[in-house]
Parts: sequence; C-alpha cells; structure tokens
Amino acid sequence: MHKLSSVHLVANVSRVLESFVNVDSSVVRPTTGCTNYFREYRHKFDPFTWVKAFDPPETPPWTPTGYELTRIKRIAQFNTHDLTHYIKNPKVHREMMPFFDQSFWPSDNAIHHADKAFQAQTILGKYKTVAKKAEQIQITNGDSIQAFVKAIIDFKKMIDSLGEDFTKKGDA
Repeated sequence: MHKLSSVHLVANVSRVLESFVNVDSSVVRPTTGCTNYFREYRHKFDPFTWVKAFDPPETPPWTPTGYELTRIKRIAQFNTHDLTHYIKNPKVHREMMPFFDQSFWPSDNAIHHADKAFQAQTILGKYKTVAKKAEQIQITNGDSIQAFVKAIIDFKKMIDSLGEDFTKKGDA
C-alpha cells in the first residue's frame, strides 16, 4: 500500500549472497513489490558483479517501466566496486538525484560538461593528458643534458598535478 518511490542497487551482489531467499521472488521488486521503480547500477569492470549477476527476465514486473539497469565502464579509481566510484559517475548520480531533489533536471549543456569533466578524471582521460604531454617533449641529439633534465622534471610535475601515483595500486 505504501511503496517506496524507488530502490537503487549499486554494485548489486544479491545473487551471490542468495542462500535462503530467492532474489526473483523477493518483495524488493517493482510494481507488485515494495517499490515503484527498481534501479540497478553495474560497472563493467567491477568483478564482484560478474558472479551470478542479477539479470531479471523481461517479463512483469521486470519490464522497462519498473526496472532499469545502468551500465557504466569508465574507471576513475583502482577499486571499481567502491560506492564513491559509482556515485562519481554522472550516469549514476544523474539517475539518483531526481529521487532526492525533484528540481534536479540539468540542461543538455550541463550534462555535456559534467560528462566531459568526469572523463578527464578517468584513467583514460588522465592517460590521454599524459600521452599528449609526452608527445610534446622533443629531445634531439643536439640538446643539452640540462634540456633533457628540464623536460623530465616538467613531465613529472605534470603527472604530479594530476594527483596520481602511477607507480602503486590502490584508490586514485
């Protein structure tokens, strides 16, 4: 009678934990269950979601009107299963925000800028920045050792400005 407006499952591992409750028959389902909308967010490179992924049948209540899966693939930090890694992605927080703040409806221009800013934070975006800077370094046989050392120092400063330690594994 009094349903939740929506349930958002980030990095859903319910099937992995399924031992005594069948996820398919759980009360946590859209329309005929405890919620109107069931939203799921899954990262392509989150290994925890690979095991027994939740892929409901395309029959009621799991039809597009009540269930939506948002797939993401950009990597912004080493731990792709981390909640903040999911929330940082505009494709995730853009879907969640209207349920908390109904006035949140960004313009196409704002969406474009948010996506571009997030891409710059991803590993690929940072790699492109590093690669572009590396291509700008031109050392010829006639250059001095000082020119070479200056180029290396400038390159390291640029990498440091990205706020990354590319030599260790862990959260970025």
